[in-house]
Amino acid sequence: MVYLGTFAAALFLALGLTGVVREAALRAKIMDVPNCRSLHSVPVPKGGGIAIYFAFVLPAIWVIGRGYPQMLPVIVGGSIILLVGFLDDVWGISPVAKLMAQGLAAAVLVGSGIRIGFFPEALSIPDAFLDGGNHERG
Repeated sequence: MVYLGTFAAALFLALGLTGVVREAALRAKIMDVPNCRSLHSVPVPKGGGIAIYFAFVLPAIWVIGRGYPQMLPVIVGGSIILLVGFLDDVWGISPVAKLMAQGLAAAVLVGSGIRIGFFPEALSIPDAFLDGGNHERG
């Protein structure tokens, strides 16, 4: 029941916060103007990641308070990704720096023992990274 409630809270927060952040970005004229690398052809508001982040983090904090501390590394990893996205939006970050930050976020998860259990073994990169490729199970 904890997972269902968490999912529902995250869903409704995402639906509500995305509109709020979008309107704030439009009013403040915080827009992503199309360039040669863009997929969009008209300016779009920036900051949607902030809404998604808080829609995820607020229920995750609630889950930690309910006795599931394993969510903490997920919050830390997500926070790293949010910070990198924000810095990239404001100042621009090189692809190498973004990749290194994403690797750090993944290392936090992998180092805490988080696995992607529903993927086939060959696709479970965190699992392969954590145990050094030793896939013998005992």
